[in-house]
Amino acid sequence: MVVPVVRVAFGPNSYKNPRQCFEAGSSRKKVPRNNKKFMQTLETETYHTISKEASQRGATVQELLRAVIIPEWLSENRKKWSK
Repeated sequence: MVVPVVRVAFGPNSYKNPRQCFEAGSSRKKVPRNNKKFMQTLETETYHTISKEASQRGATVQELLRAVIIPEWLSENRKKWSK
């Protein structure tokens, strides 16, 4: 499966928004979020292909992207960036 070019737009202060962290035996403390958000634009044909594949697997498009497509793409392309 070919994954199109990803256009990334990070949300404002996505790494600065505190969240409550509860640990066993400790009081509440605020820690910075490590999650990053991005927006992706797909051509209609690409979306329909991914949607059909997700439907066949009993998943949503977002679940398929997160669990299969992005990790697979990263593992195939990681060598290009690491030096």
